[in-house]
Amino acid sequence: MRTGPLGSTAFPFDEDPTEQRVRETFLAMGAAYPDPTRELTIHAVTDVGPDGRVLRRTTRMVVQATSGVVAAIPFVEITTGEPTPQPGFEALGGGRILVRHTHPSREVHGFMFELDRPISSPETTMIEWAVVYPAGFPITDGTGHGVAFQSRELLLWTRFDPGWVPDWCEELEETPAGLTVTPRALNGALSLHAIRRGFGPGALSIRWGQGERPEPS
Repeated sequence: MRTGPLGSTAFPFDEDPTEQRVRETFLAMGAAYPDPTRELTIHAVTDVGPDGRVLRRTTRMVVQATSGVVAAIPFVEITTGEPTPQPGFEALGGGRILVRHTHPSREVHGFMFELDRPISSPETTMIEWAVVYPAGFPITDGTGHGVAFQSRELLLWTRFDPGWVPDWCEELEETPAGLTVTPRALNGALSLHAIRRGFGPGALSIRWGQGERPEPS
């Protein structure tokens, strides 16, 4: 097994203050920045409750060490422009939560996922965790995942409670080349997925709402 070409790397968000807060969160948890891993396969499932609030997001992924020996991997939850309480982070497989940290801005919340066993480049491992949003967490109108390196597969699956179904949905793809917004439709279904292969660096999101779709800014 080889690491293979990593391609260009870029922080998957364009707000400089956000990148700085992520860096500070990594360092506060004792993690290197950038982290010496890449996400090869990502499957992220988001559940929306009967009041339109995101209840939980579960992420299962294959990660690869790109250099040295990796014993723990940092992850962050970002709410740019809106301070929030720390969500609950749960390890579901492949390791345990070692450290949790909230940035003083309360716009970046991080955790260190300690692997079942350390991996050396170019080894891979599979991990799974969940983010649970407390009752006081602001209602959000979307969900997504960002990657700093090119991934092999990125899959988002959003599931809506039958008691709260959005009137409109859209898919957002943000890369160094710019932002692309694509209208999507449920067509009677209660879930929506978006998939990309060979994607990154960048971010893929699904956004939704009730009433009129807002005009692009």
